Amino acid sequence: MSLARKIGIAFGGFLLSVFLVSTILMFSLAQITTAENLKPIVSNIAVKSFMENMTADQASAIYSELTVYCESTGSENVTLPVGQQVREVPISCDELENTTAANINELFPIPIALSQQEKELVYLNLSNECNRTGYDTVYYGIKTNDTLVDNLTVTCSEVKTTNPEELGRVFGGAIFDKLYLIEPDCSYPGCFFEEKTGTDYFIIFLSAKAHEFYTNIFYLLLVLTVIMAAVVIKLGKSWYNVAKDFGVSLIIAGIPVFGMGFIKSSMPQELVELIGSTADMMFQNLTNNFLFVFIIGVMLLIIGFIGSKYSKKAE
Repeated sequence: MSLARKIGIAFGGFLLSVFLVSTILMFSLAQITTAENLKPIVSNIAVKSFMENMTADQASAIYSELTVYCESTGSENVTLPVGQQVREVPISCDELENTTAANINELFPIPIALSQQEKELVYLNLSNECNRTGYDTVYYGIKTNDTLVDNLTVTCSEVKTTNPEELGRVFGGAIFDKLYLIEPDCSYPGCFFEEKTGTDYFIIFLSAKAHEFYTNIFYLLLVLTVIMAAVVIKLGKSWYNVAKDFGVSLIIAGIPVFGMGFIKSSMPQELVELIGSTADMMFQNLTNNFLFVFIIGVMLLIIGFIGSKYSKKAE
């Protein structure tokens, strides 16, 4: 075999390995980011986040309000806050007297996020309203600007088939649907290089738009991999040399399987906390795919060496 051919095979094998690694990575990401795979995991995260500070009474109050709205309007969907932009929630003046500004959240029948300054202001406004009117109960209007909750839509059919204890599942699914379909304010692949915080990680890496990007790149890399494989076969000539060349390329492509633990531990903590078990699924898929390629590579390399040995004996 000439030197030029050896160099061509070595370079072709290197490019084949690079394309294989990239193809496996994109295939895994495309697998992971389908709505079917992501929704159960992300919904569970949303359920925990949504329900962890809610009492059974609060969940029952929201469930009742949703049920009444669905039955009274005959609507197929209900947008939160229930049927209104500003929701008037009842606050007991007796309970208000026995609490402090720091614990004002406990009086609301729905979980709301308030800064310390906002808590003090709400507490003052409610106290003034109770003193001014002399009523046992006053109403406080809440309007949220959080894109995860504001205008969140759930279907009445889901409300009718669930119960207060499973209300988080309904909200979790609705939050996922809203997040998954959000259009990022950047274009791929530029999105990956912009500074991100909070839910921006999800929108950029795990959204429908990201899935579309991963899928398109996977098909492009698959074509390049097939082309490079054909080049290696053409240059390799004998079947056992082709087997060895492919084996080496696949082994190199599968080497990342041994670095999955390190890569996972190097992920931004904010991203790990946000996607939780999604990260475990992601790295499990990657590990399985790279391990499969590595094992096939070892088998082809062994077959190639055996074939080479017996071919030389036959000569």
